[in-house]
Amino acid sequence: MSLIPRIILALMALYCAGQALAVFNDPVGLGAWVGYSFDGASGRAEFLALYGGFFLGLAGFFGYGAIDRAWRAPGLCVLTVTMVGAGGARAVAIASTDTAPVSTMVLYYEIAFALAGAIGWWLHRRQARA
Repeated sequence: MSLIPRIILALMALYCAGQALAVFNDPVGLGAWVGYSFDGASGRAEFLALYGGFFLGLAGFFGYGAIDRAWRAPGLCVLTVTMVGAGGARAVAIASTDTAPVSTMVLYYEIAFALAGAIGWWLHRRQARA
């Protein structure tokens, strides 16, 4: 059981690293896929920093949580809370506006990630008390 929280964080680290690489590789193409348009260098830089840089930072944070037990609970907490926040905001956007089908697909990922984080966090806390 103690391996499950580590696996969740390791998989999230790989996912986030992959997302960061995708953003750095083709920011305009990826941005267009989700409905962004870049009117200049500032928009592209913002997209690279926010999505590429943030995902790269999360990859490191989750990866370190998979390795170091002291960082495991914070990593699982951040995963759960950020995915609940992102998924909640996306659900409101989907309900209140005309969004592309990709928004619904991403919402499903956010729900799955939030559940994985919550389960991993619960297992980690349960093991810490044992």
